[in-house]
Amino acid sequence: MSRRVVVVGGNAGGMGTATRLRRLDEEADIVVVEASDRVSYASCGLPYHLDGQIPEDDLAVLEPETVAGMFDLDVRTNHEATGVDTDVRTVTVQSADGTTELCYDSLVLSPGAAPIEPPIDGLDAVETHSVRTIDDVTAIRERVETDGVDRALVVGGGYIGLEVTETLHEAGLSVTTAEMESQVMPQTLGPAMAAHLHNRIREAGVDLRLDTTVSALHPGEETTVEFAAGETTGVDLVVLAAGVSPRTDLAEDAGIDIHDSGAIRVDEQLQTSEPDVYALGDAAAVPAVGGDHGWVPLGGPANRQGRVLGTVLAGRDDTLDPVLDTAVAKVFDLTVGTVGETEDSLTTRPWRKCTSTRRPTRSTTPEPSDSG
Repeated sequence: MSRRVVVVGGNAGGMGTATRLRRLDEEADIVVVEASDRVSYASCGLPYHLDGQIPEDDLAVLEPETVAGMFDLDVRTNHEATGVDTDVRTVTVQSADGTTELCYDSLVLSPGAAPIEPPIDGLDAVETHSVRTIDDVTAIRERVETDGVDRALVVGGGYIGLEVTETLHEAGLSVTTAEMESQVMPQTLGPAMAAHLHNRIREAGVDLRLDTTVSALHPGEETTVEFAAGETTGVDLVVLAAGVSPRTDLAEDAGIDIHDSGAIRVDEQLQTSEPDVYALGDAAAVPAVGGDHGWVPLGGPANRQGRVLGTVLAGRDDTLDPVLDTAVAKVFDLTVGTVGETEDSLTTRPWRKCTSTRRPTRSTTPEPSDSG
């Protein structure tokens, strides 16, 4: 009987693991469980789908049926893993057809990360959008194109927030961007470099508000935005880009160790604290330069991790090099690149706490093959 590997999550890390394993092992029974109806899409291009710079066909790298046929994988979209029992080695999966139990010999957890919802009063009373999936971005684009949207609020000044700010501005909207810290890209950029971005963003005509917290949203013909300082403004569109948090419910419920960053702790071969259970991608904290672990939710590292894990699961020796956080973003006519720690993170945190999704550049990881 062939060995069964169950992979939870069908984007960069999970699909990278599955396809690498298949290349090295023709006999393994590989099941990929994905909660959405898509696999292997280019997350980094999502903000640039808002104004049509990147069409949807270029975001979806491989259709589920295509990747399943190419690599002889059992790809189950619209199937959500809801529980793991490491004692009997089963994964509970929920779908439209009901609940099933999948037995595994090796389990790979690559559930990704979830958008953070800021503590804003009235958040559930108005329509807001995140930028995490193709469907998220399509919904924003359709509203801009069909609903007469003129004014937008972007909550968050990290990489994704600024990329969304730019694309909405280029689409002709009046954009207000609110960042609760005293600078944009606070997790990865020093104040002196951030000041250059502040000037350029404002020169472009964006209402950039720093040290600004949105305290409430009020529904109506337009959404009234109330800031903590008491000022209000009206907008037609609200985009939440306040960062992401690793999806670790399955791991925590199964008693798997969680790192201080909140992500699943793994070793250099992506092994968790439980035998034959592995984790990677946006949900995992991997060994980092400096000796501890780092949580770096980027597509490039996820693809590299998938290649290493696929090799390990095939019974061959491979290890993950310590991660060094490297990223690049376009902010209007400026290109912003960062690598490693900031002065603040070195003096205040022993581990890398990254809460914004960013576009990777070449460093210790190869260019991403199926995610940004």
